[in-house]
Amino acid sequence: MKISDKFGEAIISSVKTFGDTVHTFVERETYFGPFLPGFSPKNS
Repeated sequence: MKISDKFGEAIISSVKTFGDTVHTFVERETYFGPFLPGFSPKNS
């Protein structure tokens, strides 16, 4: 799945394995924002 915003694009992919185990891969090579597209920091 590709997600993007004004800072660039990230690609996320998940693979389900045995039981309830899910491995998630995140490629942020072309993303230059603080975390991932749609992220908003929480002010304390």
